[in-house]
Amino acid sequence: MELIASTKLILGTFSASTFTAYLICNQYNIPFFNPKHNRYQFYYNLRQVSLSTSFTLLQAILISSFFIKFFIDKHPHSIMQSTTNLIKYSVFAELLYYIYHRTVHKKQYYKQIHSMHHENVEVYPIDTFYMTNLDSFFLVGSLGAPVLFLNLNYYELAFSTYVYITAAYLEHSRHCIISHHDTHHKLIFCNYCILNPIFDIIFRTYR
Repeated sequence: MELIASTKLILGTFSASTFTAYLICNQYNIPFFNPKHNRYQFYYNLRQVSLSTSFTLLQAILISSFFIKFFIDKHPHSIMQSTTNLIKYSVFAELLYYIYHRTVHKKQYYKQIHSMHHENVEVYPIDTFYMTNLDSFFLVGSLGAPVLFLNLNYYELAFSTYVYITAAYLEHSRHCIISHHDTHHKLIFCNYCILNPIFDIIFRTYR
């Protein structure tokens, strides 16, 4: 039962996020794919993204099925409680990913784990999930682990997942208003947070 609910949650939010990001890009004439790629580059990149995305989704489904069974609150929450939970979720997720992301940029980890994601300096939304399997594991872990500490319900988890995936797509473009991650791809050693750069500001890595 939890596996079915988890599959609906992950595939539903992923599909909604992808569709939303694509519509926003289309509305504002922002390329979703790299327009400079030739046919071979396009299909090679699409193949790599498809493989890493499939692995990421599989991990997310399995992990969230465990969370839904043991940690997700089955009761409805008030607007105030949901707002508080979403803010707390963002802080926890950003902290965990900041620690991981800054660590994986160290020389001893970068080449094997994270360098694939930085092969493209000029990034587009399609490049969001262009990463190694280990990299995607820590991304999923960063977004999922806050559930262990917070009293989230199913809808709060779905909403936060939707927001973060949509933002991740849009951040992989220099044309979008959310541009700090695009700057990270250019300068490398800065802007380690995902959406909310609170810890980049605190630890002075924000550019």
